[in-house]
Amino acid sequence: MYQGLSKRSFRLAAVMLAMGLQAGQGMAQGVGDAAYLASWLERPSLQFEQQSIGTEPLRRFYQSESYAPVWVDDKGLSKRGEQALARFTGAAGHGLNPERYRAALIQDVSTWQPSDAAGLEQKRLSLELLVSDGVMRYAADMRGGSVAHQWDTGAAAPAEADRVALLQGASAAADTGAYLDALAPALPEYAALKGALQRYRTIAAQGGWPQWTPGGKIAPDSADARLGTLRQILVAQGDLAAGNYPATYDAATIDGVKRFQERHNIDADGVVGAGTQAALGVSAGERVRQIAMTMERMRWMPATIGTRYVLVNIPAYRLTAVSGNRQLAMDVIVGKSDTQTPMFSKEITDVILNPSWGVPQKIAVKEMLPKIRKDPAYLARAGYTVTDGSGSVIDASAVDWESVGRSNFAYSIRQNPGAGNALGKVKFAIPDSDDIYLHDTSQHRLFSRAERSLSHGCVRLSDPKALTEFVLNDEGWSEGKIATAYDSAAPRTVRIAPLPVHLVYWTSWVDEQGRAHFSRDIYGKDKPLLAAMLEPQPQPAAQPLRLAMN
Repeated sequence: MYQGLSKRSFRLAAVMLAMGLQAGQGMAQGVGDAAYLASWLERPSLQFEQQSIGTEPLRRFYQSESYAPVWVDDKGLSKRGEQALARFTGAAGHGLNPERYRAALIQDVSTWQPSDAAGLEQKRLSLELLVSDGVMRYAADMRGGSVAHQWDTGAAAPAEADRVALLQGASAAADTGAYLDALAPALPEYAALKGALQRYRTIAAQGGWPQWTPGGKIAPDSADARLGTLRQILVAQGDLAAGNYPATYDAATIDGVKRFQERHNIDADGVVGAGTQAALGVSAGERVRQIAMTMERMRWMPATIGTRYVLVNIPAYRLTAVSGNRQLAMDVIVGKSDTQTPMFSKEITDVILNPSWGVPQKIAVKEMLPKIRKDPAYLARAGYTVTDGSGSVIDASAVDWESVGRSNFAYSIRQNPGAGNALGKVKFAIPDSDDIYLHDTSQHRLFSRAERSLSHGCVRLSDPKALTEFVLNDEGWSEGKIATAYDSAAPRTVRIAPLPVHLVYWTSWVDEQGRAHFSRDIYGKDKPLLAAMLEPQPQPAAQPLRLAMN
């Protein structure tokens, strides 16, 4: 029977035929026979060349299909099965490993040409189960991500029942490929990053760019042996046109460096300092992985975010507001590394004009208490009111602050509305967010910095009035009514239709000109995510059926 088979075909034949030999069932039944397929799914798991597949969700799926094959025809993969395999092999375009879906194994089995009917039936059975498992995994990855979510995104990775439902949807769709494609995030940012991923993957495949050697800074008009390498890196990434350049750091190269700096959230001063050199030292392969991680985080988002929302990209220090065809963008300040702004999807419910600020106890003890001890008049001068444990307002100057510490700080401090208030003119309240919100600030000078992880966790707005107008316009407010309320010194709370707000952590993105941007991983979140994405998938171990040649 094996005469004339290649070594590869012999290996596949051994794997496929061993299934039938160990099952002890007649091949005349075949994969089209409901009892035959059901008998294989009675086992806790099936193993194909040491790659194990759990059968419980597959059993539930095939019960709903009356154990009829979905992905194969008389010879092998059907058109529907081929559409699924094409998505598996193209998974790298989404920053995913095709082997999560056993693309190579399915390809090997699908191209094997058995010499008899028994081999053909085993080929069909193997393809049917491998493709079902792959579709279920691929669909779940597109809908909810391939690894556990790092933050509360308002969405969860599909549970087993959801994964079975996705598999059922793929099997029922007129076009399986289109169905699977539609599960990817509908965000325009995702599609743009998918294009950037392909560009950087191509650059990496062609050898990337030269390795950067860190050293002293390079200032305009200076000479440096690394200028040739600098220009090659800039040309490879599209920040500088190829050409002949002088031996000194000339104006054209400076402009290229400024473009590079702007794309990497670095002060665009044209000086090749430590921050710029760190970005120059990142390889093309690392940028590919960075894009892939951002695409994974995008898959954690709710399936639809609608046409009205606010999105804050934390490491980009950038807010975008969308309402139909209207858009607004502005710079923001986010939390420091030890008081991080969390990632979540929630809702803004109130716009509070001229808000007061209830100082969190941690801030009061750690940051304010030393100032109060040095200057007892500090609280009154800055417009703070102090209450004791009963809620009664007290005279702060009468407190012996030297005897007060973390263990006995029994006071509440609130800053009254006014010009010096830490929340400025407006606060956008987000219930159930651990006191995280968007707000104005009395320290607008900080927006001149390129890196702006400076807050205690809340998001400070560079143009709070513009966001107030944007939100209240949707509530039917006229420009005059908004201006009057905003300019007033009177506190006012405006309840609005819940406005989705997404705080995300995307360290790469694409701008309106199609340029890829990268930020520093300000909270150190990329390393554990990359490790999780590269981690081998756990294999079911409960009594696996080992398909080995007898």
